[in-house]
Amino acid sequence: MFIKNALLPLALVIAAPFSHAGDWYVGGDLGLLGAGNKEAEATAWYDGRRAYDDEGLTASSFGLKVGYQFRHNARVELTRSVIKADYDHYSSENYNGFDLDAHWLIKRGQFTPFLGAGLGLYNNDSVQDDDGSDLSGISLNLLAGLQFEVADHLMLDATWKYRAIAWETIQRYNSNLGYYDLDLNTSVSIIGAGLRYYF
Repeated sequence: MFIKNALLPLALVIAAPFSHAGDWYVGGDLGLLGAGNKEAEATAWYDGRRAYDDEGLTASSFGLKVGYQFRHNARVELTRSVIKADYDHYSSENYNGFDLDAHWLIKRGQFTPFLGAGLGLYNNDSVQDDDGSDLSGISLNLLAGLQFEVADHLMLDATWKYRAIAWETIQRYNSNLGYYDLDLNTSVSIIGAGLRYYF
């Protein structure tokens, strides 16, 4: 419910500058080449001691999307995304959430390059607070891609997408620091392919 309530006003803000009618579409994407890193900072409650960690990761992703293509070479797109992050020294994690991105099509034709930016809301069901709540975060998204028109209503694309996810602060305990606040940040770039079907 929180994700829906937060993304709907954002969608209206992004769409407001584009007044001409356009076309709805649905699609999906698959990302297989991904890499990034995860940073962790722990701050002890008792004496303010801090501990740091930085771990590289590889990633893959899957997304289902719905979007609206405006006449002014722009579109807005809502994607339900699942990202799997694999680490060298930690267990794998799954990030589940929604991305809301705006795309600018640079020069429309059979081959169309595009740029985009947006925001995302994610949950990490592999990390919990002491009370058992899943980790939540906000993502800043940047992307670039090349779209290929296969048929009148069908488009294929290759896309690079970068996400910088700032996770909420959670509380944990261990014998070294005692109770402490844990701040996590994840950055990940994924190259993938997708399709869009226009109605």
